[in-house]
Amino acid sequence: MPENLKSMIQTLINRWDWDLQLLITMEQCSQLATECSHAIRWGSTRSELNDKKILERVADVLIMCETLKMMYGFQENEIQEIMQRKLTEALKKS
Repeated sequence: MPENLKSMIQTLINRWDWDLQLLITMEQCSQLATECSHAIRWGSTRSELNDKKILERVADVLIMCETLKMMYGFQENEIQEIMQRKLTEALKKS
């Protein structure tokens, strides 16, 4: 992640308390889930507007994921290892 974005996230971490950051994360994940639900419910055809809504929500969730990584001190290599394990497990199931 570019340093300017990390700096902006750090400013928000310093501005808002821990609980509020967690609450915002839950809200952003919920909003992404809602947009995904709408995409399924209102038809499988993709539109530029629907794609943009999902893109916006993905960006919101990624911001909050980066925020949590910084707050908890998670290292990128730790996350990558867990992702590798989970993807490997998912591929075995399919």
